[in-house]
Amino acid sequence: MEYYDWQKRIINCAGNITIRGGRQTGKSWAVAQRVVELAGKYPGSRHLIIAASERQENYIFDKVKEIIGKSKSNYDGRITLTHMRLKNGTEIYKFPVGQTGIYIEGLSSVDFLYADEAIHIGKKVWDSILPALLEPRKRGLGWITLLSSAKGKPKGYFFESFKRNDFEKVVIKSSEVPHADLEFLESEKKRLGKRMYKVIYEGEFDENADKYFAKEIVMRQVQIPFWSVIRDRKKEYDYYLGIDPARFGKSKAAFAIAEWRGRDDLAIVYGEEHQKSSLMDLKNRSIEIDALVKFRRLFIDDGGFGAGLIDILESKFRNRLRALNNKTASGDGKILKEDLYSNCLRLLEEGKLKLVNQTEIINGLCDAEIEDDNSIKGTDMSEAIVRACWCIKEKNIKPTILAFGHG
Repeated sequence: MEYYDWQKRIINCAGNITIRGGRQTGKSWAVAQRVVELAGKYPGSRHLIIAASERQENYIFDKVKEIIGKSKSNYDGRITLTHMRLKNGTEIYKFPVGQTGIYIEGLSSVDFLYADEAIHIGKKVWDSILPALLEPRKRGLGWITLLSSAKGKPKGYFFESFKRNDFEKVVIKSSEVPHADLEFLESEKKRLGKRMYKVIYEGEFDENADKYFAKEIVMRQVQIPFWSVIRDRKKEYDYYLGIDPARFGKSKAAFAIAEWRGRDDLAIVYGEEHQKSSLMDLKNRSIEIDALVKFRRLFIDDGGFGAGLIDILESKFRNRLRALNNKTASGDGKILKEDLYSNCLRLLEEGKLKLVNQTEIINGLCDAEIEDDNSIKGTDMSEAIVRACWCIKEKNIKPTILAFGHG
């Protein structure tokens, strides 16, 4: 196999090396060849390939076997699913480490460590495995090879390796690899958008990659310097309030006011948060704000804590009160958490939702995250905001909405 120049850098590096780049660029083949080269150069050495899952660490281990060849004359003893011993006494192991690495604690010393998709390997794993390099480092070995795509939360050992002087660094862009189809990459750029394209195909770290609302979009829509209930409330506009009635003592309760100015013109003009709010606290604050702003209809998440709030507000708001949570039907269909958040994101992206320059509002949106399983982890404030924004989806837009959310 003829390797590219950047692959040769990986293969021939004498020391620690960290590699990130686009998918299908050839990182794994270069590292597999590096394993084979070092295995031959250092007879009797011990090599360990790790990954967060067995599927991932199989990639390099299988490529190593393919490069060495299947002939039994190359090996000493039987090749297993997790181990091979070469004729020169070198041993190569592979091990899925999961989230803790607890099963590799007490492992014998490792001369060469290779971590595939290293961005997904957690701190506890590194705490378990790095002590195995203690004695080999005294002999000038204990070299670490890290490789990964940049997709995922940019933190941890792999992320920090690109800031360290004791690691050689290699970054590969898919567009710079001769075997890549450039037309395909252009179509992917359109599909993903520039930000995620750079993460997936150019190996760029994006500290907001796990955020649901991109900070640049949120800040672009911050167009209202200040808003006062007394001074800035307009009689010709309709107002909607979103509330996240968080559990007592666990997190904050959040209130967010939306101002509807006409078709495709909505603004979040005010937000406030309250810690350790009881049902009576939320009832009293809801009545106080309603007296000032005059909300005309209420949407309340009736799940968990919100159910009790509905009961105590029903006598006050009567026909303006309607249950709305992430699973039950509302109007002509079910409203899921994804529906609420995607509606708010669409409004922001299309420039149809303006935001007041208020820390609680900005941070509440910017801190909403996408979990590893693609579920949405909202903040108290984002839960309030997305419900207030749902007013723009209503067929009868005129009624004002007080929306209660329960994250």
